[in-house]
Amino acid sequence: MTWCPAGALALLPIHAAGQYQNGKRGPCAADYIVSSYTPTLSNLLTEWASPGEESPTNILLVGQPDAPVYPSIPNVTLELERVSAVVQSVAKTSVLRSSDATRIAVLSGMANAHITHLACHGLASTDPLNSAIVLHDGHLEVSKLMRTPLPSARLVFLSACQTARLSPTEPDESINIASAMLSVGFQAAIATMWSISDRDAPTISEAFYKALLSDGEIKLENAARALHEAIRQCQEAGMSPLQWAAFIHVGV
Repeated sequence: MTWCPAGALALLPIHAAGQYQNGKRGPCAADYIVSSYTPTLSNLLTEWASPGEESPTNILLVGQPDAPVYPSIPNVTLELERVSAVVQSVAKTSVLRSSDATRIAVLSGMANAHITHLACHGLASTDPLNSAIVLHDGHLEVSKLMRTPLPSARLVFLSACQTARLSPTEPDESINIASAMLSVGFQAAIATMWSISDRDAPTISEAFYKALLSDGEIKLENAARALHEAIRQCQEAGMSPLQWAAFIHVGV
């Protein structure tokens, strides 16, 4: 099920709609459907590679646990280790972490990567073009991303706060970090609607990639279902809706 909400509805986690009371969850949408979001209907015209084409082989892992002037997010290191352990047997994996994760290095790495995983701080601005991810030498803004074509790009995992956040005053303005990634060539993004916990990101990220590789090879057209499976596992482990519902699939 692909959601393309408008107005105030775009601010709500439709994929998590259900019955919640006294800390307990009743039936919810995630029990019945695999959800995805699209910023515009035209994004749905994008097609994944046909089954006969070569599967993606280059994965870029970016982690910024200690960006200057920002609070430390120490579990970023654990997150990269867990994700790398899952994917390194099936793809060429490059890692940029801490002082190596500069804006130029990250953009250069993304140019050759089929999958990019970004674990860092995310900043949502009242001006969507100024929303950014935080790297070692500063902010990588949406405006910069939208001027950087990435021909190899297919899937990006935005393990940062508020990467799919829309402006509460202008919810029909569909530009955010996730939608910017689609505009520069990514076919899909895993993103967050609000701030996430440093403790949760490694668990959900690892579960996502394990689900994506459930049959031993990367099938990016199954990204939405892989996130759905990862979230199901987190629900069964006792993760609260405020934790798991932040993560959404955007694109095709």
